[in-house]
Amino acid sequence: ESFSKPESIKGGRGHAVDTAHTVWEYVARMLSMLGVREFQQTTSLLPSRRENSSRNENSDIQDDSSSLYEAIADCRATVRAAVKAEKGLTSDQAEAVLGWSDQARDRILPELGKKLSDLPDGSYKILDWPLHQQEQEQNLRDAEKLQKNEREAQLAKKMEESKIPPDQFFQHKDPELYSKFDSNGIPTHGADGEPLSKSARKKLQKQLRRHTQKFEKTMKPTSE
Repeated sequence: ESFSKPESIKGGRGHAVDTAHTVWEYVARMLSMLGVREFQQTTSLLPSRRENSSRNENSDIQDDSSSLYEAIADCRATVRAAVKAEKGLTSDQAEAVLGWSDQARDRILPELGKKLSDLPDGSYKILDWPLHQQEQEQNLRDAEKLQKNEREAQLAKKMEESKIPPDQFFQHKDPELYSKFDSNGIPTHGADGEPLSKSARKKLQKQLRRHTQKFEKTMKPTSE
């Protein structure tokens, strides 16, 4: 379970390659249990384990980090190809493994400041994706989603209003504004009990006619 957390890969950059080996050996065992034979030797894609103490610490961090990005991307591509080529997997098994490989793209690499883009020919490219840029893009997506939800809520409200029978429209829409209504449901008196002016009633009549048209259109049976 800890392998699903980006921190387990980021922790201790000098040990990035060792972490990559541990992760992919686990994936290889899992795929082998599912019968995906093509994946058994994929650890050869990873850089070899090296003694960190024998090299300069700064070069370790840079080399291990770039090697880790490539190792994740290469192994992900191999996982996807192996699963798609394996005929003996059920759809649930394939989906479980492919879901893990997509997590490498959608969670692990972004946490490391990288974006993995799949190309039509099955290859990929890795781009820099700083965390502040990810945050800006996420904020933009959140704002767009909020606006979409608000539009959908407004449309849903209008749809529900269009289903109100005309003679009950004002009693549902603005019940706090009126105290009396005529036989057609048009308000005659305000909330204070005073009669509405002639011009005010004309405006309400026009509003009710528009609503009646929407009501009839909404409730009209659809032709089979």
